[in-house]
Amino acid sequence: MKLNNSDMRRLMRQMGLGAQEVIDTEEVIIRTHDKVITIISPQVVKLTIQGQTLYQVIGGTEKSSEQKPTAKKEESFAVSDEDVSFVATQANVPLEVARSALAETKGDIAKAIMKLRST
Repeated sequence: MKLNNSDMRRLMRQMGLGAQEVIDTEEVIIRTHDKVITIISPQVVKLTIQGQTLYQVIGGTEKSSEQKPTAKKEESFAVSDEDVSFVATQANVPLEVARSALAETKGDIAKAIMKLRST
């Protein structure tokens, strides 16, 4: 049995499959913990299979390089005014000093109070 293009598309739709070429792809970069793989001018096809998306990368020129470990980014956190007020009251210090202590202890209220009481 030979399938023509429209029959194949209909069958793929019935099975929950969809394919679409990602046009004009310049490069695909894959980063691991110790290297970077760059694929230049690949053919990329986006496949949708039962709600899941899959990207197929075909061909192209591959460049690989070592990646230097980078320092982890500092996690940012917001110090609430309520926490600042609580620390200031407990340590009997101005709000600005309490906010600074909370920033230094990365939001740890107990450590901030202990630090302020010990100075």
